[in-house]
Amino acid sequence: MLGLEHRGLHHLRHTYATLALVSGVPVHVVSRILGCSNPSITLDIYAHVLSSQQAEATEAMRMLFG
Repeated sequence: MLGLEHRGLHHLRHTYATLALVSGVPVHVVSRILGCSNPSITLDIYAHVLSSQQAEATEAMRMLFG
């Protein structure tokens, strides 16, 4: 129908986590929804997604104090 390849639930889980984090959902909320025992597990897996948010936070601080 859409021409999308079938993927399992594991792919859906990663897609959800990535999109939620990029959208600004706090890590502890995503972690709880995924059922991780600790938010640090979520951070370890998805740190690459949050690196763009670090740049945004730095720019926000520059705007405040610059």
